[in-house]
Amino acid sequence: MPSVASGEQLLITDQGHLPAFLASLDRTAVTVRLWPRQLSGRVVDATTRQPLVGAWVHVDDRLVRTDAQGWFAVETQHAAANILVRAVGHVRGRWVVGPSTLVSKPAWDAIHPLSREMKGAQMHVTQCGAPPCVEIQLAPFPVYALYIPMTFLKYPDRVQQLLDLAARSLVLNAVVIDAKGDKGELAWNSSDPTARAIGAYRGGKAQLTLVDFLKMCRERDLYVIARMVVFKDARLAEGRPELAIWRADGSLWTDQAGSPWLNPFLSEVWEYHVALAREIASLSVDEIQLDYIRFPSDGNLQEVQYGRENTLDARTMAIRQFVERLAEEVHPLGTFVAADVFGLTVWVAPESDMRIGQRVMDIAPIVDYLSPMVYPSTFITGNLGLASPVDHPYEVVQRSVAQARKRVPAHTCVRPWLQAYGYSLADMQIQRYAAREGTASGWMFWNASGKYPAALFGVLPPLDELKRVSAASEK
Repeated sequence: MPSVASGEQLLITDQGHLPAFLASLDRTAVTVRLWPRQLSGRVVDATTRQPLVGAWVHVDDRLVRTDAQGWFAVETQHAAANILVRAVGHVRGRWVVGPSTLVSKPAWDAIHPLSREMKGAQMHVTQCGAPPCVEIQLAPFPVYALYIPMTFLKYPDRVQQLLDLAARSLVLNAVVIDAKGDKGELAWNSSDPTARAIGAYRGGKAQLTLVDFLKMCRERDLYVIARMVVFKDARLAEGRPELAIWRADGSLWTDQAGSPWLNPFLSEVWEYHVALAREIASLSVDEIQLDYIRFPSDGNLQEVQYGRENTLDARTMAIRQFVERLAEEVHPLGTFVAADVFGLTVWVAPESDMRIGQRVMDIAPIVDYLSPMVYPSTFITGNLGLASPVDHPYEVVQRSVAQARKRVPAHTCVRPWLQAYGYSLADMQIQRYAAREGTASGWMFWNASGKYPAALFGVLPPLDELKRVSAASEK
C-alpha cells in the first residue's frame, strides 16, 4: 500500500471483525491483526466432557449463558478481553485474551477464582462453525462449608481458629459468614444512605469487618459465602416503621421471638437489599446466600397487616420478583446467588407455599444454589412417613436432597444445610454420607454457636459403623 500522509488515518475493516485504525505507515507492507466481533465456544465438564448447561460467560461487561449443549456466543467490543467463566458445582476460570495493555477492568473485576479452582479450569482453541471458537473445561468443585456467626467478628481469635480448622481440614474448602444478620445488622460499613441512617453497622475498633474477614479467607484459599437475612430485620423495621408489618392497632407486628419483620410486598424493601447485595458482591465474596426470603411463619399471624390482600398468588409473586430483581443485579458482578428454604418445601405439593410465599418452583430457576435446611430435628412426627424423624438423620437428609434434586432445573445445584447441633458426632457424620448419596453438590454445617468437632471434617468411618454408634447412643 502507499504510505499514509501525515495526519491521515488508515481504516481497515472486515466483515465479522472490529475495525482497526493505523495513524501512519513507514513501510509498504504491514500485518494487521483484527479482533473478531464475536467469541463463541462451548463449556464442558473437565471430567466427563458433558456440556455445562446455564454456565455464566462474562466477556468484559457482556454476559451470556450456555445453552442445552453448552454453547455460547458473545459480542466483543475491544481488541482484548477479560473473560470469566463459571458454572454451578464447578471451578471458575478467568483469563485475559489479547494484549493485556488494552484490557480494561470489567464490573466483575473483584471476582478472582481461588488458586485451587484455576488449576481445574482450562481454555483451548477449537474448531466450530463461527471462529474464533474455544472449549472451556471446568472441573467439578463441590463446596463444603461451616457456618461462622456474625458475633464472632468481635473475637478475631475465634474467627482465626475456625478458619484454620477449615484450612487444615481434608474436606472443607469454604465458610459461610453473616454479611447481614438476623436482626438486620451489617458486617461492613455500608455506604447505603438507608443503612447509615438506621445504624445498621455498629462495629468497634477491635471488631473484624467483612473486608478483614475476606482477606483472612483468601490467605487460606477458602471460598466465601455471604449469608444475607432479608425480611426478618428489626433494625430497618424499627428505623423505618413504614416498611414493616403492622397490627391493626398501628403497632409493629412481632413474631414469636418478639422480632419485627419487613413487609415483603414493598419495592422499597427490595431495593434496600439489592443495594446491599451489590455492595457485598463488590467486596469480592464468591456467593451471596439469601435467607428468610419468605413471609413470617410463627407468632399471631391473624394480626398481620400488609396493606394489601394476602393471597397465595400475591405472596409467591412477591418472593419470586424480589429474587429475580436481586439476581439480575448481582449476576453481572460475577457472584453466585443462593437461597435458603425450609426443608419441608421440597416435600409439600409444588404449588403449595405453606402460607409463607416460599416455593421451590419459583426460586430454584433463578438462583445458582438451592439450600434446603434439612435439619432432622425440625421435621415433626409423620413427616417423610417417619414416627421420629430426628432419630433418622440419614433418611431425612438423603431423601430430602434427592427430592430437591427432582424439583430444580439443570442449571441449579442443591447444596443442603446440615445439622451440627443437638447430635452426636456419629449422627453429624451420617449426614455427610446422606448428602453425598442424595447427590448433593456439597453441603454446609450449621451451628448457631459456631462450635464444631474437628473430626466432623475428617475422614469418615464406614457408614455401618456410624449407624451402630448412633443406635447405641440412643439407648
